[in-house]
Amino acid sequence: MPKFYVCSAGKRSESYAKENFDRIIANSAYILDEKAEQKGPYDEILPGSILLLKYNGLLVAYGKAIKLVKQENESWNLWVLVDRWFFKNQDDNEQGVPYDGIKQSAITRSNYSAIKEVSIDFGWQKLQQIDNTSTLFNEVKNSSFLERNDMQDIIKLLEYKKQIILQGPPGTGKTYTAKEIANALVSIGEHGEKLFPDVQEIKKLSREGDKLPVTNGVHESVVIAKLDADTFRLQGTGRETFGVSYAKVADSILTMNPNPVGKDVYPSALAKYIIQKWVAHGNIYEEGKESASERIKLIQFHPAYSYEDFVRGITAKTNGVTVEYRTENKILADFASKALVNYLDSKKEPSVMSNEIWIKNQFEQFIRHIEPEFEKDRGYLLNDAVSIFDLDDDGALRYSGHNWIVKTMHRMKVSDVVNIYLSGVKTNLEVKKLANVNGSAKQHATYYLILANHFRKFIAGKSAPAASKNGISEKKFVLVIDEINRANLPAVLGELIYALEYRDESVETMYDIDGERSLRLPPNLYIIGTMNTADRSVGHIDYAIRRRFAFMDVLPSPVPVHVAAKKLFKQVSELFVSNYDLIDWKDPKPIRSEYVAADFRPEDIWIGHSYFMSEKQDEEEAKADLEIRLKYEILPLLKEYIKDGLLVPDAEVKIKELHV
Repeated sequence: MPKFYVCSAGKRSESYAKENFDRIIANSAYILDEKAEQKGPYDEILPGSILLLKYNGLLVAYGKAIKLVKQENESWNLWVLVDRWFFKNQDDNEQGVPYDGIKQSAITRSNYSAIKEVSIDFGWQKLQQIDNTSTLFNEVKNSSFLERNDMQDIIKLLEYKKQIILQGPPGTGKTYTAKEIANALVSIGEHGEKLFPDVQEIKKLSREGDKLPVTNGVHESVVIAKLDADTFRLQGTGRETFGVSYAKVADSILTMNPNPVGKDVYPSALAKYIIQKWVAHGNIYEEGKESASERIKLIQFHPAYSYEDFVRGITAKTNGVTVEYRTENKILADFASKALVNYLDSKKEPSVMSNEIWIKNQFEQFIRHIEPEFEKDRGYLLNDAVSIFDLDDDGALRYSGHNWIVKTMHRMKVSDVVNIYLSGVKTNLEVKKLANVNGSAKQHATYYLILANHFRKFIAGKSAPAASKNGISEKKFVLVIDEINRANLPAVLGELIYALEYRDESVETMYDIDGERSLRLPPNLYIIGTMNTADRSVGHIDYAIRRRFAFMDVLPSPVPVHVAAKKLFKQVSELFVSNYDLIDWKDPKPIRSEYVAADFRPEDIWIGHSYFMSEKQDEEEAKADLEIRLKYEILPLLKEYIKDGLLVPDAEVKIKELHV
């Protein structure tokens, strides 16, 4: 969490104040005279600190510090540059909010300092009162956990351990945080470079007046009319402006939908516009089949979840005539196989990879060429006795013998045929020695070789294009498992407990697919779990599994709490912690209150900040929301805590006193 500083520009009655206030606005900086006797902790302000600008007895704006600059030949020469000022009223910069409570909240004890460090609680409360819609406000709101645990440190931990669990009591934003970490991880290249622009970079790259083509049948183009704090204001032909948030554009850059419809047209058009600017500034952008959003998968465990739901299992399928029982890869195995393909491809020489891509594209054309034959009575003939009759959804061909006693449709994976062709092998024995084909290909090598020869004839005379100098870059794949401890983890993971630790080693699974039982978790697959530590209805994670994960605490924070709920949050928190007023929120170390049962830590059951948040700007409307939440969410949970023995019966008296 950043530090907060109240920075005074003076009172209007003081001769210098108005001139300095205008200078501060014009230069997007807080400006101080070096000769001032009571400067305060100017030298302690770090980039990322939040400055609350005070003028004429009111807090009128806030901004994020960029750097300290000492100007030459200036009487007012101590500058703290800010990204921008967010005012209470953009049209009247002198309007503001009272700074009541600053004496109790000031960390800088001098009453006359131009700069005063104040508590996080005070600073956050004033941000909400000045402007709770800005991008900076949202950045601070979402930073309580990620500031305590720097994003780069979390990513380094993930790259080392490969799997982490975010643990904490209910309402602390564990799932939200997991998704933020996942988005950050997939946005980083294999050499640490950024792959996508974030919200701040989107703002910097955009220019008012630029025109964007759109394809929704309403406008041929729109113009960026204005760049607001957190929103593009767009204008089409003959209509008022409308808004698209920077966050929505950032999401569109991750997904890059090629055929947007309806309202998605505008974020998509802006995403393409930003990517062009991003690349023009010398950055790298790789648009491939695997968009960033497809490299993140979120699932939720529950008590009935099984190995067959998560890894591999048998599924009943009908082919229109009979019911077939097929073994299928489930969420983890399917996601891991995609990550493995990318990982192996990234290790190949660009010329080899370029040729493989061309061959795969040619094989797709070959399949389209022979597919009409599948509908015929005898199918597509491999030879006089065996034909291909169908193509599965996962790209496997279905073949059978004309006179086979058991009319079973065998599967033939297209990737195995391609690998056999690329290897150049000609005999069944050579196929059996290949490491990159499945057991079915080795067992029925004759038919795979026949189809590979048919393909060889199909591309005869065609020449591959010049080899690309650029290979395939390694991408990161992130699986987020919400409520990971609600399932029976040893049963769900099975033999993969070993694979979690020994990445790049294959393990034998309980089920085979196409004659292959092995499964491998590649190094570019990351797992983020979330765990509600207050949920007593589920079992603990055993030591064997715990050893394979790194654990990070996600605790309650007053920062995102709505100003109307500050008092209630403190009242509820004091049911769990005895040192609320003394907690250092950058590194919280709560002490158990008298109301928490001796068997429990406050960190495990302390109700989190999300119960005390509201999107309503009006304080009375926010209070109405919070009263509903108190009655139907907070109080029932606290009563359940008493019933389950997490809180002692004496807490009931305190609970009855709670109010918004």
